Amino acid sequence: MNGNDLGVTLRELRQSKDMTLTDTAKGIVSVPFLSKYERGNSDISATNFLSLLDRLNVNLREFDEKNHRINQRSQRVFLHECNEAVISEDTFLLTQLIKREQDFLQQDNNYRHEYNIILMQQWLNSINGVPFDNDQVKVITNYLLQVDDWSHYELELFNNGVFCFSAETVGFLCKSAFRKATAFSKLITNRNELALLAINVILLLLDRNALDQIASIIAMAESSLTGTKFYYERNKLNYVKGLYALRTGDKENGLKLANDAIAIMYSLGSHHDAKAHQDELKKYLN
Repeated sequence: MNGNDLGVTLRELRQSKDMTLTDTAKGIVSVPFLSKYERGNSDISATNFLSLLDRLNVNLREFDEKNHRINQRSQRVFLHECNEAVISEDTFLLTQLIKREQDFLQQDNNYRHEYNIILMQQWLNSINGVPFDNDQVKVITNYLLQVDDWSHYELELFNNGVFCFSAETVGFLCKSAFRKATAFSKLITNRNELALLAINVILLLLDRNALDQIASIIAMAESSLTGTKFYYERNKLNYVKGLYALRTGDKENGLKLANDAIAIMYSLGSHHDAKAHQDELKKYLN
């Protein structure tokens, strides 16, 4: 377990707990070794690393959250910056992010940087009115198809790349996601990601008027939300169900579902989101 990034995070957590190197290392590793690890000059076994976290009373998820905040290479940091660039259609920032990911790929050879580059190039194509590069998109498609058990990373990759897949591929991969994420389905973050993925896929299929797959995806989304307290996702799903009903001719039920969902957004103080959904609903009524 390389200490270049993780050791720095461990040191920050240790210092935030006001614990000395001696207090933290006692009975687990030597003080000089822990000091070297925190400076990124040594590797550590998984067993000792987990023991140090336990000594600090920090669980792995908390450590991961902290590490993401200070690690520029983390996928969470990348997605946040990429999302900002896409929303503002900032082609300069997207180009800079591509260069940074290319550098990271050369340094650590982690395949996620390659897929990040592909996604950003497709966003650049979209912003510039250029067709998607199907050969590049196929690289991500093939990766998702060959992975048997989808973790949070695969769900996130598909969710963020859904815009550049064909309607047929999107529907197939969405159904694959529900099947392949079974191994990690008990994790709350994955169930949340599955629900959001289904909602994004439904919206994309509605936009492309590919209605034949939507009913089955709605059923899968409803199943993934059973027994959860994901109220935002439940409300959003009811909204897209309303759009689907409108698109398939059930105007009365569709309007009720969509307007009820928008009313809940307003009642929760999400006025900006509610107004955006109201504007979208008007497009379906025109």
